[in-house]
Order: sequence, then C-alpha cells, then structure tokens
Amino acid sequence: MQVRWDVQSDPQTPVDPAREDELAERGAAIVAAAMRSPEAQAPLALRERIEAQRVRRAPARRRRRAALAAVAGGAAALALAIGLLAAPGGTPGGPSLSEAAALGIRPAQSAAPAHDSANRRLLLASEGGIRFPAWDELKWPASGTRQDKIGGRDATTVFYRSAAGPVSYTIVDGPPLKGTGEDQVHTMRFGGRTAVVWERAGHTCIITAPAGVPAGKLTGLTTWE
Repeated sequence: MQVRWDVQSDPQTPVDPAREDELAERGAAIVAAAMRSPEAQAPLALRERIEAQRVRRAPARRRRRAALAAVAGGAAALALAIGLLAAPGGTPGGPSLSEAAALGIRPAQSAAPAHDSANRRLLLASEGGIRFPAWDELKWPASGTRQDKIGGRDATTVFYRSAAGPVSYTIVDGPPLKGTGEDQVHTMRFGGRTAVVWERAGHTCIITAPAGVPAGKLTGLTTWE
C-alpha cells in the first residue's frame, strides 16, 4: 500500500473552521488506515505534525464556542434592557410603573389603619393628600400597611384581604409616573397578578390583585368615591 501526501496552502484563501475540521478528521482517518497497514507507515514527522495540529485545534474550537456564548449572552442582556426601557413608565434612573406595582406584592410592615369615624368608607391613611378607601362593602377588610421610597418619592401601600387573595392599593407621591395620564387606566399583568394604574390628583395610584379578581372590577374601583 502506497500513501501519497500532498499539502497545499493558499494564504489568500479564507479558512472555513468547519471545513478545516472536516479535512483534519479525514486526514486522521487516512493516517489511522495507513498505520494499520503492514505495508506502509506514515512518516514519524508527519504523524507528529498531525497530532500537534489536533492539539492546537481543540482550544480553537473551545474559543469559538466561548465567543458564540458571549454573543448570545450579550444579545440576551440587550433584549432585557430594551424590554425594560419599552415597559410602561420605563425611564432610566427613575421609577417605572412596574417597579411601583411591585410594591404591592411586598409584605406589610405595620397593622391596618383604622376607619375614619367621620366617614366609615375611608381609612385613617393617606399619601400625597389622597385618602385610602375602606372596602368593607366588598368584604375586603384592610389587613396592613407599608411605606417605601421609590426613586426618591414616598409611596404608601394599604393591603386588603379578599377571598381570592391579598389585594394592595399603592399611592406614589410626586408627579405622575411616566405612562400615566388623566382619565386613563392602564392594566398590567405580572407574577400571576393583575394591576390597574391611573392618575388621581396628580399622583400615581395602583391596585394589584390576584388574577382571580376580574380586571373590570379593579377598573371600577379607580372611580371609588
């Protein structure tokens, strides 16, 4: 058996990594066949050269895979950043509607506010001059409160118990958050909950509730007097 080895290279021809791997594997198969033949053996220098190329190629493949992974990771991070900026109220460095709505899923910090003795439909709790309602008529008794800072603004949340699960009402002090407007009610869904957002007296109000509470019912509460 006679084996002929022709090696040609053109420095002007681009290298295709996949084609390079394929040719290398074919060459390795030929070498293996030649090594098994009792009639011929590949020269020692050539075998050493092929082995050296195989060792160098493995790290190169790992580098290509790492580069592809980095590109994929960068694309995912970019998509996440674009999604956050495109979300309602998303402004770099400032609170968004989704961030404000998330206050309603945090735990209460203190007990429920008492009823206003002069008006049993109101609670003794407010934010930015807006009073919180007492929703006893809905069989949603107040169960707790919490205070937060969001983007340098004060925010107060009152929690209520309902048959479907906890309901929260958050009022954010300061100018309305981006994405709100007078006579506009926005509906959002996140984390298995429904949120309605609207502007009242120049401030942002948000009610969040379990998905089992109809969005239409929450929208109706935005005009509660």
